[in-house]
Amino acid sequence: MVLVSSYLSRLWRRKTAILGALAGATILIICLQVRGQKKTENLDHRDVHYNNKILLAARKNEPDLSSPESKRGVRFIPGVPGHDQPQIKIPVEHRSIQDDELAYLQKRNKQLFESEAKAAKAKMNQVRVKTKLDPKMQGLQPFQEDNVEYGQSVGQVPIYREQFERGGHGQMISKEEIKLKEAYIPRQRLIHFDLKGAPPKMDYLIKVLELARKLGATGVLIEYEDMFPFEGRLEAVRAKNHYTRGQIQDLVDACERLGLELIPLIQTFGHLEFILKLEQFAHLRDSAEMPESICPCHHETMFLIKESIDQVMNLHKKHINYVHIGCDEVYHLGECEPCQSGSRNSIFVNHVSAVAKYVRDIHHKRVIIWDDMLRNFMPIEMEPLGGLVEPMVWVYAEDVYRFMPTYNWDRFAEIFPTAWTASAFKGAHGPTLMMPPIQKHLENTLNWLDVMQSEESKFKGGFQGIVLTGWQRYDHFAILAELLPVGLPSLAVDLLTVKNGFFNATVQSQLTKSMECVGTPRDLDEPLDLTSDPYLSDKMSWCYFPGASVFKLAYTVENTRKEVEEFLKKVREDQGWMRAYSIRRNYTSPFRVNEVMQEWSMNYDSVVSLMRSAKQTLSELFDIYTVAEWVEQRIYPMYQELKLVKDQAESLKFRRVWQPRPLEPLKELEEFGIGLEVSNKARDATNSLHNVDDTIPNDNSDKLEAPQGNAIKKRLVQAPDYYRRPRR
Repeated sequence: MVLVSSYLSRLWRRKTAILGALAGATILIICLQVRGQKKTENLDHRDVHYNNKILLAARKNEPDLSSPESKRGVRFIPGVPGHDQPQIKIPVEHRSIQDDELAYLQKRNKQLFESEAKAAKAKMNQVRVKTKLDPKMQGLQPFQEDNVEYGQSVGQVPIYREQFERGGHGQMISKEEIKLKEAYIPRQRLIHFDLKGAPPKMDYLIKVLELARKLGATGVLIEYEDMFPFEGRLEAVRAKNHYTRGQIQDLVDACERLGLELIPLIQTFGHLEFILKLEQFAHLRDSAEMPESICPCHHETMFLIKESIDQVMNLHKKHINYVHIGCDEVYHLGECEPCQSGSRNSIFVNHVSAVAKYVRDIHHKRVIIWDDMLRNFMPIEMEPLGGLVEPMVWVYAEDVYRFMPTYNWDRFAEIFPTAWTASAFKGAHGPTLMMPPIQKHLENTLNWLDVMQSEESKFKGGFQGIVLTGWQRYDHFAILAELLPVGLPSLAVDLLTVKNGFFNATVQSQLTKSMECVGTPRDLDEPLDLTSDPYLSDKMSWCYFPGASVFKLAYTVENTRKEVEEFLKKVREDQGWMRAYSIRRNYTSPFRVNEVMQEWSMNYDSVVSLMRSAKQTLSELFDIYTVAEWVEQRIYPMYQELKLVKDQAESLKFRRVWQPRPLEPLKELEEFGIGLEVSNKARDATNSLHNVDDTIPNDNSDKLEAPQGNAIKKRLVQAPDYYRRPRR
């Protein structure tokens, strides 16, 4: 008993500490209970939210319109064979949920989602139709359930719709206004090789042909220019790294083995810089200063053209049915002395007729020409060409009708029984681009299919086909555009589009398979997003098509260029210690120079490493001349700029003593009267002249009023001889 009393007395003396511990434990228990209750409520709330979200998306048969996915550049058609149901994305506001919660929600909603999705998919009619809206509905955006194949409904870009009787913003459209539309597939689907720049090794070129055949190509339009092994008088025009006759024969044999129609393109009017740039042919120029076009009236011209055609035909004549004789962009026409007596249009028609008749009568081939020089011709002016040539209409912009309106199609159809068309997969949206903008090329190709379907009935023989051009230089003197391996993803997308007549998820599966892409099915089936991935650099990062390493190199160079430009902008523009003024005056803070140059070594090492890897990567597909030219144009300028800014920084840091301010005015500004002291005599003369001018009466002074409100003040212009005869 005594022992118990002793313990109780000790506890009583520590009653404050004990009571505090009990209070803390009570508070902790209450907090844990409240937290568990809230967690359960949140889970239930998310459960309900996900049920509603999935049910709504399944009923609409499309992703949530408020999500970023609805704004992508390419949207695919639900309900078309090969299309899976779109995966319902986790809403942004709930991306922080735990894995166990997510697994629980997925399991709970799987059955509901599958049943709703199946019902929605069965409800969709698998027919693509094009809605013909009446004038009062023009410009309206498509109803949200209309499935746009590609992009927005702007201009002439084709719109593929499900069979809903709805127009823009949900307005009803009568059945008479809905026209069922089958996919238009051109008979011939050619790819174009422009070999006047970055000519690939022949074994690689044949690999590209094999890939193109798998993707749906039926032929190839090949433009040798100076890469052809000309002989005799024309031997001087061939490039140092021209293909051999044996290599050309390998190409011809490969096309025959693959069943590809081979069409050589021989320049015979414009784009003859590779010949006319030389001294021995300079006298044949249409304009003495410009080597682009040949004088069609000169007595030597046809002899030169015939010789060029004969040499190319000798290596191709047994395997071809067509010859393309160019004739586009003849910027200088009829300027030479022998052509002074004729009109431009008649001179053009006469020369084209002479060349076409030679090809037809001597080599027995059908003749194709580019169409652009004929677009402003009247039908009567084109009559001599009817039945003699087939125009190939090229437009690389998204809106084809803007550059080739309907009335031009009417004129062509009046003269020519048939025609060709041409889109582009690279080399069409800027002479300095390193990677092709795939979205623009796809829009152009889709639009061409729509135009061809609309205009084909005007021609007796319909359209022969379409060529996907891939320009390597804008002309003989331009720098390299996108390399052929870099353009292959764009070529693949466009080829599959013209092969199928559309581009959807089925086509995308063909794309990833043909380009030898690896990855999980989910990654491969993820819809293309050409807005966030305009070059398909992310999609193709795990693909192993021929030349994939060059494609990835170009993307790395593009990213490095942006980083170097950002660094140089920071040094030269954003910061105030290495601008042009500071460098010119050699007047700045060495401490600040060190500070702004901290990232220089990292950028310099990246560029040097890039040049070394570029040499190794490019050498697998190109010769030393192409490797050196591409590196000099794309990487070496970055190296030069980094070296220059480094030298400037070292020069600025070398100085140890600076003169006091203000610095002397720049000598070069004196010609503008800046930095010169004005004498008192000159100042007085100027003031007196102003005083005299102010005293001149103005009879219209009472009519002049100050501009009111936002009125624009008129600019006063003095008479030409004002300073010679001042008013008195």
